[in-house]
Amino acid sequence: MNGSGSNSFAIAGFVLGCIALVFVCVPFISIPVMVLGFILAIVGLIVGIQHNSGLGFAIAALVINGVVAIPLFLFGMAIGTAGIFGAADAVREAAEHAEERDSGNGSSADDAENGAPQAPTPPVVPPQASSPPVGSPTGTKDSRTSGALPWREPFQMGNARLEIVSARIGPVELKGVMVDRYTTDKDYLEIRIRVTNTSTTKRLSFRSWQGRDLAVFDSFASLRDEYDNVLRRIDFGLGTDPVGYVESDLINPGESLIDILVFEPPIPQAHTLFLKLPGANVDADGEERTLRIPIAELPTASPGQPPDSPTGPAPDASGTADDHEPPAPPPQAPPASPPSDEATGTGQPSGGEYRTWTDASGRFSIEARFEKAAMGKVYLRTKEDQLIAVEVDKLSEVDRRWLEEHRGP
Repeated sequence: MNGSGSNSFAIAGFVLGCIALVFVCVPFISIPVMVLGFILAIVGLIVGIQHNSGLGFAIAALVINGVVAIPLFLFGMAIGTAGIFGAADAVREAAEHAEERDSGNGSSADDAENGAPQAPTPPVVPPQASSPPVGSPTGTKDSRTSGALPWREPFQMGNARLEIVSARIGPVELKGVMVDRYTTDKDYLEIRIRVTNTSTTKRLSFRSWQGRDLAVFDSFASLRDEYDNVLRRIDFGLGTDPVGYVESDLINPGESLIDILVFEPPIPQAHTLFLKLPGANVDADGEERTLRIPIAELPTASPGQPPDSPTGPAPDASGTADDHEPPAPPPQAPPASPPSDEATGTGQPSGGEYRTWTDASGRFSIEARFEKAAMGKVYLRTKEDQLIAVEVDKLSEVDRRWLEEHRGP
């Protein structure tokens, strides 16, 4: 075989050298292509020497890639030299300015010693008072709150008529997969919004503004105070939601549903909240509404308050709150307790150690102590001293066997 045989490495290096030569004026293309061409040309040269094949292509590849490297090297040297001289000029100018400043200060001092008239000293301007926070009574509102609507007035987004029917700070009543109903120990800010489909022919696609932390649909409500503090949405975990919560639904024409939003309570220094609702949740893409909610109008209410009755004193015709004292709240019924053994004839209080209770699907569990079993339910007390009721049929087979062994005759 002679030196003109086939050598794929040499051919590839030659082709890349030609490409680099075409794009020599585009360094970010020609430089990586040239480097790869050089590598393949060297490999092709080694292979050609060993097998006496394709030496001509290997040498041609080295030459053409070297031709490309020369202007790129000169271009890089020019840029580097310009950068060095530019930095030197900047240092020299800075030194000259420093000398002029020092000489000026020296001449001023000499003039003062020789009695030369001095330029009048400009009057000292007192510092301006810092502007109050955004949304404060004396401050100016930014673009996020300038169009805020009163929270008690209904408003429209697309075919959806929206109205806040209740807002309160207090415990939240929850319903889970394993537990029937229970109330949180902490206070939260709960807002209920009625969504009505005003269309006469089309159904309204609704997604809750509460959302979930791991939801794919990320159009959620946001709440902040006048100090720009963001109030976090509260997610009670998978399978646990406020009683009456609807994550998504199709609303028929003329019908409505209630959306429930839960946030952390505001800080004591806050006076006004701004609730932002994106229109994408009610088929009104591109629309958005911001509502102004005075915290003073948010009473601390007990859970289970009817959502269709707005909380707080209703405004009169002049737009101010009623001067009369609100009526006293109705007496609250004592909290429900598990039926007694004498009344049901089932179950015996056990107390004992805390254990993990699991539902029949195995996805949900809770650590609690057995209290009593009655009327098809088992009553468990959590470590937070909270009594919850779980239907026996929803427990796992292991828990049901444990219950049969420990509930007594």
